[in-house]
Amino acid sequence: MQTVAATAASLKVEVPPTVREKCVGAELPPPPKPSEKDYQVFGARQTTKLELCEGKRALAVDAMDLHNTYVDRLVDAVRPPTFWERIVGKRKRPAS
Repeated sequence: MQTVAATAASLKVEVPPTVREKCVGAELPPPPKPSEKDYQVFGARQTTKLELCEGKRALAVDAMDLHNTYVDRLVDAVRPPTFWERIVGKRKRPAS
């Protein structure tokens, strides 16, 4: 029986705390009769909030891609060599 030990430390991906924060919308204009200027300010604030959420989403996707890259490298490292690799004695290096 063959066993393999692997260190999980290289599989950890650092995710900034800001990514874990909840995405919330901007405050609606104050009642009873908001002016056009109030709605313009609301629109600008809402756009900013949406851009922040998009940045968080993009960072999370990048972190998942990095994690998948690490997992692929680990799988390649612990995969038993093929018949030809055992005969020739060389193994392809995982892409960096």
